[in-house]
Amino acid sequence: MPSANQTLVRRFFDETCNQGKLEVADEIFSPDHKYHDPSNPFIVPRPEGMKQLVSTYQRAFTGAHWEIGK
Repeated sequence: MPSANQTLVRRFFDETCNQGKLEVADEIFSPDHKYHDPSNPFIVPRPEGMKQLVSTYQRAFTGAHWEIGK
């Protein structure tokens, strides 16, 4: 049985990234979430930043599909 963290990660990739349901980020990321990636330092904090990040990838790679290995 997957852990709670595994379930959240799968939900992020399945619903937010693959299905484009950006509003799911509001449910799975805390209000004080900070994205830590030195190659992309302009992502704002909070779930809004994750929506921004996913939107950028979705526009750049239309039709992309993220998959998590077992």
